[in-house]
Amino acid sequence: MLVYFGYPRAHEDDPARAVRAALAVLPSVAALTAPGSGAVQTRIGIATGLVVIGQIGQGTPAAEHSASGETPNLAARLQALAAPCEIVLSQSTRQLLDASFELHSLGPLTVKGFEVPVHAWRVLGERALASRFEAQHDQAPSVLVGRDSEVALLLDRWALARDGEGQVVILCGEAGIGKSRIGQALRERLAGEQHATVVLQCSPYFSGSALYPVVQHLKLAAGITGSDTASQQRQKVTAMAAALPTEGIGALLRLMGLPDDGLSAEEVQMPQQQKARTLNALVDLMSTLAEQQPVWLWVEDAHWIDPTTQELIAMLVDRLRDARLLTLVTCRPESMPALGKPAHLTHLTLNRLGQRQCAALIDAVALGKPLPQEVQAEIIRKTDGVPLFVEELTKTVLQSGLLEHSEAGYRLTGALPDLAIPSTLQDSLMARLDRLAEAKDVAQAASAIGREFSRSLLSQVLQSATAAQLDKSLAELEGADLLIRRGEEAKAAYAFKHALVRDTAYNSMLKTQRALRHGQIAAALEQLDPGTIAGRPELLAYHHEEAGASQRASELWAEAGRLAVTRGAGREAAAAFERALALLERLPQSPQTDSAALDIRIALGPVLLGLYGTQSPEAEASYHQALTLAERLADRPRLFQVNWGLNYTRFLGGRYAEALQSARLLLELASRDDDGSEQLEAHHVLWGILLAMGQPREALLHFEQGSALYQAERHGYLRYRYAGHDPEACCSVMSAVSNWLIGFPARAKRDLAAFRSSIDRLDHPMTNVMLPQAAWVLYQLGEVEAAARLGDELTAIASKHGFPARGETVFILSESAGQVPFTPTQLRLLHERLAKTRSSQVLTLLMASILVDLCVQAGDAELAQAVLEPLLAIRDTMHRAEFLRLEGALQLQRAAPDTVAAERSFEAAIEVAREQGAKSFELRAATSLASLWHGQGKCNEARDLLGGVYAWFTEGFDTPDLRRAKSLLDEWANG
Repeated sequence: MLVYFGYPRAHEDDPARAVRAALAVLPSVAALTAPGSGAVQTRIGIATGLVVIGQIGQGTPAAEHSASGETPNLAARLQALAAPCEIVLSQSTRQLLDASFELHSLGPLTVKGFEVPVHAWRVLGERALASRFEAQHDQAPSVLVGRDSEVALLLDRWALARDGEGQVVILCGEAGIGKSRIGQALRERLAGEQHATVVLQCSPYFSGSALYPVVQHLKLAAGITGSDTASQQRQKVTAMAAALPTEGIGALLRLMGLPDDGLSAEEVQMPQQQKARTLNALVDLMSTLAEQQPVWLWVEDAHWIDPTTQELIAMLVDRLRDARLLTLVTCRPESMPALGKPAHLTHLTLNRLGQRQCAALIDAVALGKPLPQEVQAEIIRKTDGVPLFVEELTKTVLQSGLLEHSEAGYRLTGALPDLAIPSTLQDSLMARLDRLAEAKDVAQAASAIGREFSRSLLSQVLQSATAAQLDKSLAELEGADLLIRRGEEAKAAYAFKHALVRDTAYNSMLKTQRALRHGQIAAALEQLDPGTIAGRPELLAYHHEEAGASQRASELWAEAGRLAVTRGAGREAAAAFERALALLERLPQSPQTDSAALDIRIALGPVLLGLYGTQSPEAEASYHQALTLAERLADRPRLFQVNWGLNYTRFLGGRYAEALQSARLLLELASRDDDGSEQLEAHHVLWGILLAMGQPREALLHFEQGSALYQAERHGYLRYRYAGHDPEACCSVMSAVSNWLIGFPARAKRDLAAFRSSIDRLDHPMTNVMLPQAAWVLYQLGEVEAAARLGDELTAIASKHGFPARGETVFILSESAGQVPFTPTQLRLLHERLAKTRSSQVLTLLMASILVDLCVQAGDAELAQAVLEPLLAIRDTMHRAEFLRLEGALQLQRAAPDTVAAERSFEAAIEVAREQGAKSFELRAATSLASLWHGQGKCNEARDLLGGVYAWFTEGFDTPDLRRAKSLLDEWANG
């Protein structure tokens, strides 16, 4: 048999393809048997060189495709010299194989028909290193020059990681400087070691798609193919993640858009929880893999990383410090990912090559055949030390016709024209594309798809091209080393060799042509993969936007935002929503565009609150714009939602008067609500504001009205739509706060029991954010250790479900059990942490009131005053009376006690408490003032004041405040 590689279609790696085919032939032939002859044996000879293809003889179709010349004769002679089941190569073939195969030199052999001995090589097999590398890249790597020290450093960090000291390396450099090639070099060096490689390839088209590179890797790791059904994909993912708990497997299935079959109760998860559970599952998956074997994690092109993947990498860096994990992050200088400054992180910046290194690279690309000195000098001058430019420009020159080959190397065919060598990499790449004629159009269409594309999608886009024409053009682009192919025929996938190659092809199109291509790509995607809209709407949105279809693009960006919200990817969601709004602004204003913008603004508000905090000006500005739209449309239901959002920002920002005004408007807007949901939510808002402002009796009225409306079956969904927690549970805990303030401690305890029952029954982590209020009531009741346990509980829940800022609000309670009195150092650390919290004013005041109390108990008047002073400036707060009482207590702790000022503060505290109906705070202030008076000899006044307040109480006589008051009254009565 005579087999041609390179005709009728050439490939860059034809020699390697020939050897692989030969290696596959040997075992296949060995499995055959001939009748009466036993096993069949074969010998194979391979040679490379120029041939003449044409007609030799007549009468057979094969005659039209016969090759003649020295090369087929040499292949035949080598075949004759080979032993049975052996492959023998010529020297010319061996030179083109590099290190892809294991070869054994047979030395110079005397071959019939050849005057000079021929150096031949026997093929032993394919190298493990090359096969694993080429399985993904389908071609030998480019030459690596001048990067020995960088590779050595990576190998050093790998040695540490392999021994259980996790390492992180950020490899930074400009485009084309060789970051990816160094990563490939490390891959080659590690091929002989037992390890796992995880590649997360970031993409500029999916920098707004949460965990896109992770999903792509998981598909590869699980062995998922395009023909797998959803059930088959689910089975593969479940098998891959078998070591994880069921909730972790469920999180991965949801991440990949697969049914989890009840592995986790998604309906009770807020987006933050889903995100936290997904990230934790991915960290656990990596940790499990590192326990089995050392792992090299390569985050490629991290300048295009999406925020959630960056958050995942940061978690891996922080939590797997002692794992057998080397993380290599390659990126450009302008977009370096923020991973903090851990001790196990190394920054490595790549510099440009020197002239000597550039010359070595040119020589390697030219396969050791020297270029004319003036050509080499011009390449070095124009490439400025960028390896990719050196390589590409050298190839351009070799293909340009400027040079001809001689035995001594290359020589100029004439004088070197001034503009013969392009001045930029783009010019060089464009020159190569221009020479490919029809293939250039294919490259341009592919570039609109992206850095990577499938043949099937490209075929759908280029419907005017026949399959043969398309394959011919793709082969030319591959042969020109501009594309890399994976797979065969219709299922083949391609990638531009470098992002700059893709950019050059893309930028060479006219804007009108680009828009046309993007429109065709969008239509092709929707036809070939209808699931794109549900799974990756941002991809379709991008192509519709570039095609000029602003309305459709806006709809898809909005859908991408909503999908990101469900995954807890706040930054991606905000970016998608903002992009959708920007596109709507390009369209003429109409009720339809206003309505679409309003829906997006309503969805964007909670995302901005989550990203920038409860006092976010960004969120409030967005809600104000939504209010304008809702009023223009006269849309009552959405007007309620917008006003609720505005109210929320004002309330949590401590602007209670404004919040109360908008809350009353909410109640008016909800008056026509049929099922009571909006009315309930309006009461929900009002009770929180009134209580925070120090109006507990009015708050109780709304508790009663809200409770009367609440039906668990009908209103359970409200815990997801508005504040993120359950209204009934909120009612219980806030009622506990109110009842304690009003002077009913026993009722407050019953309310706390109801709250505990609610959160245990609901199993809704976001409702647990109300635990600080419950803990505060317990602290006031003197149950410090129980309060601290609630603080620890919330901290654990917040950490597990991804809202650590909420857990941070209770650290004072968590620290307080068994620690009273605190040392001055401990108190200052607590104060520093309180100043750094991002909590709402409501929660900050709860904790600040306790911190001041702890300072007073410890006798640290200086710190107590520093904490208390800004709190006294807040007048509309339920803590006002207590803050004034503590101010008086501090006046008495001074080196020279100011009893007059203290008396004023205590009297002011009593007055405020009476105005608010806060009997518990009035009792404390009365106890303090009565004690001061008694010490001044005003015994009757002291007994009358304290006795009058004490006599009001009808329950809670076992609480510390009432016991202390009773003790003083008994003491004074006996005295």
